Amino acid sequence: MGKKTSLLIASLGLWLLVAPMSFGFACSKMWANDLLCGFLLIIFGFCALKSIRKKAVILLSALVGLWLQLAPLFFWAPESASYLNDTFVGMILMILALSSKELAGQDKGEETPPGWSFNPSSWGPRSVTVFLALIAWFLARYLASYQLGYIHDIKDPFFGDGTVKVISSSLAKGFPISDAGLGAFGYSLEFLLGLIGSAKRWKTMPWVSILFGMMVIPAGMISILLIVLQPLLVGAFCGICLFIAICMLTMILLTIPEMAATVQILLKAKKNGCFWSVFWKGDLSNAVSPSKPIERNFTSEFGFTVPWNLFLTALLGVWVMLSPSLFGDLHPASDSNYIVGPLLIALSVISFSEIARSLRFVNILLGCGLVLSAFLLKGLTPFGFMSNLASGILICALSFPKGKRRECYGSKK
Repeated sequence: MGKKTSLLIASLGLWLLVAPMSFGFACSKMWANDLLCGFLLIIFGFCALKSIRKKAVILLSALVGLWLQLAPLFFWAPESASYLNDTFVGMILMILALSSKELAGQDKGEETPPGWSFNPSSWGPRSVTVFLALIAWFLARYLASYQLGYIHDIKDPFFGDGTVKVISSSLAKGFPISDAGLGAFGYSLEFLLGLIGSAKRWKTMPWVSILFGMMVIPAGMISILLIVLQPLLVGAFCGICLFIAICMLTMILLTIPEMAATVQILLKAKKNGCFWSVFWKGDLSNAVSPSKPIERNFTSEFGFTVPWNLFLTALLGVWVMLSPSLFGDLHPASDSNYIVGPLLIALSVISFSEIARSLRFVNILLGCGLVLSAFLLKGLTPFGFMSNLASGILICALSFPKGKRRECYGSKK
């Protein structure tokens, strides 16, 4: 951390001291929070300037930034200025801390994992995931602004007032804080973690790759779960939530290869008895490049292809999800379709990843479930019965072909 960065941290602390007075914060808890965080940042900034426990100061500054993003949610900040101020100051702090030399990898160039034909930590897929996380962050902040009372209407171009019904439902109100704000916090962390480290971070910073993957994959599955629950518990769809879930699905697809490469190197380290050393400090050994050149294509840098059968399975998932509305199917058969449809879409898209292609077999279980629902569940119209029966059989048949795998992922091709 250079002198300029240290002074900037102290300056952000000074900003937090004067912001409550400048913007007229109405919440006494937000006043106290900003004053305390401001004093801490001034102290941390000058400690770093004097090179006093610099790494500890960096981590503490990052923790203050982390808390600043959450504080307006826990205190239900009554004005938008306090929410905007704290979340942006928190984001700047975390960028400064996590991009410092002490925490971020500074090595140049790229390196391919042993036995792989491409580098899963390259900036191609990472730039896409970072951009999508930023979009999800902005959209979630928009939803959080409604839940916190800063705006009084939400514009949903897909389902009208469906978004308002979902984010003001009993399910959303069951959280002690704004669930949309909590989602925005998670997306901001994904954005930051995507920026940290070089194109070799699968080996030089395994802890970052694992943490990034853990943030992306569970958050994506939570988005899918929320979509499944929307029509069942609320009776409406949230178009903005649906768009966020699409962003998350794409991020999962692009993150899986890096997670796999990192897990491979950690398993090797565990076998050699140096797991924690490699996890925190990285592997200093030289990686092996592919022994022979392979045919490069558009997806070579991203680790996925789109097999025709899985593409059709994803489309069938959309059809299954929409069919109750088209044919007038009723509970409980319609509920089954609302659950199976999004799961089919998610598993099919994730299976585009060549290294996760085996997930397609789970679709066979979902297809069998659709066939059984046609005979066992009430509420299906004659057209709905035929739709579920035909869709289930097609999904089972389409889930067997593996599709092409163009890349190498370790010892297996």
